[in-house]
Amino acid sequence: MLLAALMEEYEANFTILPDFNILHGENEDVFSYIAIPDTIIDYPILASEEEDYYLKYNIDHTKGYPGCLYIQNCNSRDMNDPFTIIYGHNMKNGTMFGSLKNFKDEDFRNTHPYFFIYMEDRVMVYEVVIVSHTESEHLLSEDYVKKDGKWVFDKFDGHETARLVARLHGEDDKAYFASPEPTDEDTLLVLSTCGDGRRFVVVGKRVLSVPIDKIPAPKE
Repeated sequence: MLLAALMEEYEANFTILPDFNILHGENEDVFSYIAIPDTIIDYPILASEEEDYYLKYNIDHTKGYPGCLYIQNCNSRDMNDPFTIIYGHNMKNGTMFGSLKNFKDEDFRNTHPYFFIYMEDRVMVYEVVIVSHTESEHLLSEDYVKKDGKWVFDKFDGHETARLVARLHGEDDKAYFASPEPTDEDTLLVLSTCGDGRRFVVVGKRVLSVPIDKIPAPKE
């Protein structure tokens, strides 16, 4: 069973959970949390009614870097869309998503195959399936329409994953594609940051979603 196997290696990631009461005391826009074991990536994820607010603002609402990890309004906060994009700055000191570039290295990918997403009621595990550069254009640009002079997200049609995979396959500077590749049946999480005038992405496929009350107690 996958949960038992992952518990064997990542017990702390299932049993030492973020305290959302404390996080909400810092900022009510926190709705989830990400951790990549044995890396610096260990942060809350936020969402604001003001699009891209946390690109420029910190968790305490001060303006400036490093900002926060966040999703845009095109994605739902339950993270059950065909794919959800989490944005973060490519900080020179490696914080936020400044260390994502490590996934270009095969040895690093082999020793860091999973990342964990925490919701208030569950833990979700994603397996790294794509590492690639792409153009700076929005990854959901085909799903925006112009209404009242503004570009707004239309809706998911169920084929976004196939379009994303095809788009990333078209890039010359792609580091990794898992086999088999993700399909429209999968639920993906895209970690996105900037670099060299383009977008760098690490894509994970959800392999586990377990309610917190179903997580086995830690071993004695």
